[in-house]
Amino acid sequence: MVTLFAVAAFAAAPTPTPVAVAPVASTHLFAETTLVGGTGKVKTGDCGAAYQAAIADVAAWQQKKGYTDLLAVFAPSDARELTPATQVDCEIAGDPSAPKGATVHLKALVARPGDPSFPQVDGARDFDIVKSLVTPGMLVGMQLDGIVLENHNNKAFLLRHSDLNKTLGGNRNNRAVSAFRDAVTPALANDTPRLAADPEITGLHYQVLYNVVAGGKPAGEALDFYVPTEVAKGFVSGDLSEQQLVDKSQVLLGGVKIDISFVDAKN
Repeated sequence: MVTLFAVAAFAAAPTPTPVAVAPVASTHLFAETTLVGGTGKVKTGDCGAAYQAAIADVAAWQQKKGYTDLLAVFAPSDARELTPATQVDCEIAGDPSAPKGATVHLKALVARPGDPSFPQVDGARDFDIVKSLVTPGMLVGMQLDGIVLENHNNKAFLLRHSDLNKTLGGNRNNRAVSAFRDAVTPALANDTPRLAADPEITGLHYQVLYNVVAGGKPAGEALDFYVPTEVAKGFVSGDLSEQQLVDKSQVLLGGVKIDISFVDAKN
């Protein structure tokens, strides 16, 4: 009887490597944030050097894109939850006793500072605001999509896009009322509570896209609703009507301010 023994080759277990992030002491409230990947490789077994190479990889992207503030570092598997890492895995190539190299993969949350009129914050506060604004669907493929703060009259407004993917009929007023009810009303119910802990953000900007029929051909149209946070709170709590909300907000069609009448709209 012959007994066969299988010999398996096991890769060395990843080496936990401490994360060190220089705190951002002072910056303007962010305009945009995103997650960016960094990879560091060295030809030795020095995991610390591999980590620094990964950070340098992120820094090169930051310099190119203008996202100057590094807010947090994540292990790739934890980036979806925006849970900052205290350590990341370092993969050792070859025999650990005679390593041929070390590799570190990580994710970093980076921010592009906003307009100089935006409030001064530190990096920790920037990060807390980002976390408060993340909604399901924003973290797609380990990328953060959808958190943009705009300068509106020297105030920070949270930008939200909504594409109705349908054609709206009737006159301008009817289309505006339909866009408000289809896109803005449900979004306000979701977004307004998230701003409760973020006084640095003073309003919401909803850009609503839809189609119209002009000259017998479909064409795109965009409405912009600028809603101050306090007005949004009053509407969501039931203290303000639809008409009162738009009267206390700004509504633009093609960059031109318009008025909306809910009374005159045809259902």
